[in-house]
Amino acid sequence: DSEQRADVSRINTLQATAMSDLSQVVQDLETNAELGAPEFVKSVTEAVTGYYETRGDQATTSLGKQRFAEQQAKVLAHFTTEAIKFQAASAGTKVKEDHKQSINNFQNALLKDPGALGAVLQMNAAAIDDPEGIFAKFLNAEDRVDLKRSNAEDLIRFAVRGAIRINPDAVKQALINGTFDEFVVDGETLGNLDSEDVQGLIGEANMMINANEAALKAEAQKIEAQLKRDREAAQQEFYGIISTGLDAEGRVWTDAELIQAINANLFLKPYGVGSKTDMINTIRLRAKGRDTIEMDAAELREKREFI
Repeated sequence: DSEQRADVSRINTLQATAMSDLSQVVQDLETNAELGAPEFVKSVTEAVTGYYETRGDQATTSLGKQRFAEQQAKVLAHFTTEAIKFQAASAGTKVKEDHKQSINNFQNALLKDPGALGAVLQMNAAAIDDPEGIFAKFLNAEDRVDLKRSNAEDLIRFAVRGAIRINPDAVKQALINGTFDEFVVDGETLGNLDSEDVQGLIGEANMMINANEAALKAEAQKIEAQLKRDREAAQQEFYGIISTGLDAEGRVWTDAELIQAINANLFLKPYGVGSKTDMINTIRLRAKGRDTIEMDAAELREKREFI
């Protein structure tokens, strides 16, 4: 009759409105879902059910109520199916992100402690092969083997980099000798480095060797410059005392005291101009009365200028 037709017409119109409204609701839920979306399907189901519960009074006839229930089931099935897909994809993304973070943590650990490589490879393999773990759920056996090998090769590279930081010369030679071509633990090959990896790591070792040599050279130059400053200060001090018999504080030095202090100085060279021998000879020659004090002073000035 006319009332049923009007009722069915309202329900048909409701379906189009519901699809539009609920599509926006689900889109908002997707936007705000946390990584992994563990409660996403439940949230979508509740949203669809709640939407229809508030509109149940739109069906007044038995046929209208039947069409309303059929429509609700159909719309719920549609959005639930899409929600399951989204939750599964999000869970897969979370697995990848979690695994990526684990590998990053392992990499950082190996840079600091390359000797932990064997243990790290075993831990990584155990996590991937865990029958109760997430990888067993999402990956078949062949894919898990590929993932373990890919991870192992990456982790071996980082362990070698960590070793390069400690002893680049020894690691370079080990790379040349093929020590890292294959990494075996308890008879199982857990990973290997191909020739391209090896050459790249040899290049990194060479860079570290050059950097270390440059740092040592710079430090040696720094030390030598300081020694030169200390030596020149000692020369200035002692030649001043030789020339005047007094130090900067006005203390009078005997020749014996002066010679003893010169011999004990750590910065003066033993021989050559401005050396301990040169200073002591000057003191002894002056003590013998060679030439005049004026000549000694002129000679000292020449020594200062030379220094």
